[in-house]
Amino acid sequence: MEADSLIVNLSLTILLLFIASLSSILLKKINFPYTIGLVLVGLLISLFGHEFGSTITDNFKLSPHVILYILLPVLIFEASVNMNTRLLFKNVVPVLALAAPGLVISTFVVGIIIKIFTPLTLGPAMLFGALISATDPVAVIGLFKELGAPKRLSILVDGESLFNDGTAIVMFNIVTKMITAGAVFGLATLFQGTMDFMTIFFGGVLMGAVIGYIMMRFVSLAGNDPMIEIAMSVIAAYTSFIVADRCFGLSGVMSAMGAGMVVSHYGHTRFSPEMKQYQKDFWEFASFAANSFIFLLLGLTGKDLIFGIFSSGKLLIYIVFALVACTLGRIIIVYGILPLVARLKGQEKISMSYKAVMLWGGLRGALPIALAISIKSDFPHRDLIIQLTLGVVFFTVLVQGMSIRKLIHLLGLDKLPVFEKMLMLQAKLDSNSQGAREMELFEKRRFFPPKMIAEVKKEYSDAAKNVSSELEKLSSDQGNRQELRALIWTQSFGVVLETVRNYFDRGIISVPVMKEINEIVSFQQERIRKNIIPPPHLIDILPWDMKLKQTVFKYVEKITPDSKFSKFCRKKIFFIRYELYAFLFESSMQAEKYLNHLRSVYPECLNFISECENYYHEIKKITEEHIEEMDKVTGNRIDELKHNLLERIASDAGVNRLRDIVAKGQLPENMERILEDEIKKAQY
Repeated sequence: MEADSLIVNLSLTILLLFIASLSSILLKKINFPYTIGLVLVGLLISLFGHEFGSTITDNFKLSPHVILYILLPVLIFEASVNMNTRLLFKNVVPVLALAAPGLVISTFVVGIIIKIFTPLTLGPAMLFGALISATDPVAVIGLFKELGAPKRLSILVDGESLFNDGTAIVMFNIVTKMITAGAVFGLATLFQGTMDFMTIFFGGVLMGAVIGYIMMRFVSLAGNDPMIEIAMSVIAAYTSFIVADRCFGLSGVMSAMGAGMVVSHYGHTRFSPEMKQYQKDFWEFASFAANSFIFLLLGLTGKDLIFGIFSSGKLLIYIVFALVACTLGRIIIVYGILPLVARLKGQEKISMSYKAVMLWGGLRGALPIALAISIKSDFPHRDLIIQLTLGVVFFTVLVQGMSIRKLIHLLGLDKLPVFEKMLMLQAKLDSNSQGAREMELFEKRRFFPPKMIAEVKKEYSDAAKNVSSELEKLSSDQGNRQELRALIWTQSFGVVLETVRNYFDRGIISVPVMKEINEIVSFQQERIRKNIIPPPHLIDILPWDMKLKQTVFKYVEKITPDSKFSKFCRKKIFFIRYELYAFLFESSMQAEKYLNHLRSVYPECLNFISECENYYHEIKKITEEHIEEMDKVTGNRIDELKHNLLERIASDAGVNRLRDIVAKGQLPENMERILEDEIKKAQY
């Protein structure tokens, strides 16, 4: 009997995944938002495939434990790992303002309105206000990616959702505890609730960060093994959530988020491209599967809500009041809190168009439903709270989710800025030109008719000319001169980062140097975005962890200047500095070569290109002086470093040659691994 039940559940799981995959194919063809489409598919199955839909819902229910402990950690961790953490930290003040005080304000606004206009008393009304204030803009974020919406808008919407999932659960638990204890909503209760909120929220982040760091230390012991990396990331996601929530009473959501951000931070500079791609693909699939189950099952539960509305006219009125309350709460926090945040020093203003999208894009999803159905069965008005939650979720997903595209288009947020349009045209020009050059190689071969080759070559050459003409038109417009100047500088720094990243991926550059150059380039690109051109010559911008290590070393050196540890640290820092200057010099040379190529692309902007070339010439001069000075001072230590670098370069060349031989079928794969290990051992 137990085996039969297991087989039925497994079969239905596979069936749901098949329905989701098939729906995804069809929805892509008609250009319809995936998650919204799944809700509609589930709703149609529940209404017209009564027996089939009942079979699924009888075996699969939107259980709060399944959502909170199986699906939610996946969604939170995936969002954290793939989020642009630099952009998030830059906008962390408005994000936190919306997710923390904003959610509390929304809870009170919704709670008071619901208490006045529905049968719910103050306690249950506040509980509903807490659970319904969590946003879930997965459909909106997908649309942002499709339309190329501004990155800052995406991070504001996605970041708020990531944080307020945690704050909503914390707020929900605090209100539940107050109601259970019979506490009166007053100043003392508010103060105690605030202290609990801060402890649970920030304690969860710290717990997750520690667990994420420990997992990454284990990953570093395994080398570039994608299977171990993925296994450890799964362990980090679930361990951080469960340990924080069940063992310490902290926020599991914030803990999973903290772990994800630590994994993202370390993976950015320490994982090979293959490992990063494995991780990205795995977590995107996991997120796809989790969202598929959630939104399909959400649609399948819609039948009961529809029948409830038709059987009781008052329920529809209560849902309308709930929608009005949620919208009013959203208006207050978006148009009330964000202008106050913009007045703080160093904070950029958020435009009215961004605010409009943030208001209408505040969809509700699985978390409010999970919290609603987790309420104990003997709780007053439990059924009404669940019905109101389903009503709000269905309205925001189906009505707001389906109309957000038109709003984005109406506000012009789907239009490419001149800067990005130039980048796109430059990429298209390079792509078409490469296609035409490839046909020139085939002209010398006899496998294809010359006429056919000429036709394809002409097609790509003409396309390149058209793009070049469009690019020339944009660049010759005096109104676009500043954007073009920024474009040239941005592309040159892209070459610097690409050069260094290539050396790092080949195992030639060490992790600290990669992180430092990445920090330098990010800092300079930030200056360019703020129109500080040319940016200052910044050779030594240390990441925070390097700054911490150097500070600790300074104190250690003062206490024990002649100890082995001090000598080791001094040697390590010296090697990092030398390697940094050497590869900044090399990457500057590559940037100069690229700028020389741009002279033929932008002949009307030679002054901007010369300005940029002078900058890299100065960088080369500064780094060369540093290298010569270090050569004079040290002697043997430099020889050791140079020898290590040559060993890394030779090892990389040998490994690449082995892989070429294996790819041609001239050597078995097991022999490749043995020889690779020998080469790496010889290096060390």
